[in-house]
This record gives sequence, C-alpha cells and structure tokens, in this order.
Amino acid sequence: MTIHWKTHSLEQEDNDSGYSVWEHPEDQTHGVLALVAAKAAQNQGDLLFGSFHLAVFRARHEDHKNIADKKVLAEIADKAGLDVPRLEKDMGRPETWKAVGQDHTESVEKYDAFGVPTVVFPGNSAVFIKLDALPGDFDERISLYRFILDMAVSKPYVHELKRS
Repeated sequence: MTIHWKTHSLEQEDNDSGYSVWEHPEDQTHGVLALVAAKAAQNQGDLLFGSFHLAVFRARHEDHKNIADKKVLAEIADKAGLDVPRLEKDMGRPETWKAVGQDHTESVEKYDAFGVPTVVFPGNSAVFIKLDALPGDFDERISLYRFILDMAVSKPYVHELKRS
C-alpha cells in the first residue's frame, strides 16, 4: 500500500475569519512553516521525506522543540539527511505554500478532516487518530495500522472510540 502524505493546518482549522495561513508566508505562525518544510522535503524523495517527517514528529512531541523555528527545522532536516539549502529554497517557493493550502482545502472539503493525523483508507473512509506516542516496535505499529484499517473500512458504524 502506498501512503500519500498531505498537510493539514490546525492553525487554519482554528481560524474562521477567511484568512488563509498559507497565503501569508511573511506572518509568524505556529505550525504552517513545518507543513511547508514537509512539502519541500517531499521534493527530495520518499525515503528522505519519511525520515524528515518522523524526525519532525519526534522533535515536536518527544523533544518539545519549536518546529515553527526555521533553524530548528534546518537542524532536523540535516540530521534526516536532506539537502538543507535545497529544502530552504523550496520552502521559499510560492508553489510550495500553495500546495499546503491545496492539501488543507482538499482534506476539509473531501474528507471533512478537522485534526491530524486523519488517515484516509480505500473507499474514502477517513479516520482521525489521536495517539499519545508512536509504538516503538515495528510489529506493534503494523498491528495498530491493521486495527485502524479494519475499523475504518469494515466497521463504518463505529464512529468514535475514546478513553476516559
């Protein structure tokens, strides 16, 4: 199965004024810069993007780094093996910012997404997943994926599972 990663801005989700974060690269925003970096990293291939994507997740959620900081993103990109000058150049391109907006708009209009990560399975079954952490073991990650896939595709009547 091929994964097609798309961006979705929680900052935009919280904004109902008509302002689009991806149309204002000059503004300091909380999370859109990391989304732009992710789109730019995709230009360097699936393997490097995958390394970068996981490294940004860990930097944000485990190391509590500020992924809205260009220097922090450059450090993460360097450690993930990306060509940092190329990444920074691609991040400055208007089409990269526009791609973030296109992804976000598609996620809302087509899948009714409201959070991240939202996973879309065959048949357009979209499921929001809130994790405390990624399972460390590869086999456990596969098991979790299969569980979510089964729930999303085979049990569409399950609307929400929530722990107290």
